[in-house]
Amino acid sequence: MRMEHPEEFTMAVRRDGRRAVVVISGELDLHESERLSERLSTVVADAATIELDAQRVTFIDSAGLRVLLVAWQAARERGAELRVTAVSKQMAWMLEVAGVPDLLLSPDGDGQA
Repeated sequence: MRMEHPEEFTMAVRRDGRRAVVVISGELDLHESERLSERLSTVVADAATIELDAQRVTFIDSAGLRVLLVAWQAARERGAELRVTAVSKQMAWMLEVAGVPDLLLSPDGDGQA
């Protein structure tokens, strides 16, 4: 469910050698998915491990989910790993409905912060 006043989408990348942590927050809709796709393609190109912290995502639609799955596949094809390490309730719900939590959620836990 969308809020009346959408939260601005933000993303930040922290790097530590070949490990990257991508922190996203706010509403991940069609428009913002394009921005995230561009950023993730750059990160996937040179990181061996990509951790996505999505615990502050307040909304995600199918376009946002598609970006995550495409980035996961791109990482996998080049021998890297992309895992979601923390999720909001909205993100967890979307992953569950799509039937992909096992692909994206970190094996170290349930994805919750």
